[in-house]
Amino acid sequence: MLDGVRGIIHKFGPDYVVLMVGGWFVRVYVSNLDIEKIGEVNSEVMLNTSLQLREDSVTLYGFLSNESVRLFEQLVSVSGIGPRLALGFLSSYSPEDLIRIISNGDTVLLTSISGVGARTASRVVLELKDKLETIQFENNILGSSSSNISEDALEALTALGYSRNEASRALVAVDSDTISEVEEKIRKALVYLNSL
Repeated sequence: MLDGVRGIIHKFGPDYVVLMVGGWFVRVYVSNLDIEKIGEVNSEVMLNTSLQLREDSVTLYGFLSNESVRLFEQLVSVSGIGPRLALGFLSSYSPEDLIRIISNGDTVLLTSISGVGARTASRVVLELKDKLETIQFENNILGSSSSNISEDALEALTALGYSRNEASRALVAVDSDTISEVEEKIRKALVYLNSL
């Protein structure tokens, strides 16, 4: 199909970016987490894509990482999850955190996503829990010792009053996987959160 698109950013919408690609203007829907990192108008960007065909529409979804697009396609394969809701999952949590949440069977965190009820959360866990191990991240987030340290940092930040989503975003923003001490991860994440 269409695995990726490279183009110049023409404009942004609330949940999409319009790219100028060879004289064409292409609307690509992106997650809130990716839209923050995508760049500025008139800069070039490369997005991994998933083309979703429906009876009444053809829609292109774009992601900054291969892992995100693969997770998106796994989510869309779940009964009752359409592409917009799947994008909502990836707008609420990073792919690493989302895989961790689903693997742990944490339906409470999944229901915090807009449009996801208890039944849908349970279905996602049931259908994807064993499939997500096939998605590998560059630094092997699943099963690594840094995963436990990141989880500890996440718990500490939530104990300080930040939402799990805010804490996750802060840890991703400070590239916490390159930091080996939990205290240092927390300190850098707090500096990031206070700068917002």
